[in-house]
Amino acid sequence: SMSIARGRHTASVCGGLIYVFGGVGDEMESLSSGECFHPNSGAWQVLAPMSSERVSHTASVVGRFVYVIGGEGAGGRSWLSCQYFWAALGVWQAVAPMHYRRSGHSASVVSGRIYVVGGCSGADVFGSFECLDPLVGVWSLLPALMSPRYCHSASVVAGSIFVIGGHASVEDQENLVVAECF
Repeated sequence: SMSIARGRHTASVCGGLIYVFGGVGDEMESLSSGECFHPNSGAWQVLAPMSSERVSHTASVVGRFVYVIGGEGAGGRSWLSCQYFWAALGVWQAVAPMHYRRSGHSASVVSGRIYVVGGCSGADVFGSFECLDPLVGVWSLLPALMSPRYCHSASVVAGSIFVIGGHASVEDQENLVVAECF
């Protein structure tokens, strides 16, 4: 079992191991902790914590690194920040911040680049689209979604990103039927 119960966290596979970061604990506290599951032995390993707690963030794997992006902190403020976990060394490294604070967004990897879309910050829901090239360490803005959204999903098919559903407003949380492709 994990060392701490958590929800609204991320789970990513890197090098055949499962990495779990952030989320909320049993007392609804935001977490900065991370753990790694070793499927062959069935054992969990506690990892170095992130630089800040994160809830409703994303995690994407590029090569040997797990990139943890955005999310909310303990006060509910959305983060601009991004950092990666270097699994082989067990250390965190900061990456340039995104252009927009966001939580409830999606992240997809295409051709070694991380694409982050949508999300919210407070009551603001947006359709902004950003791309991180990990080799350069710089975020680029891309054309925004036609329908701003958060708590949506995204999938990659043949190099295209499909952004599906979600909520258009924090207040009414009406579900969207819209899907967009990039």
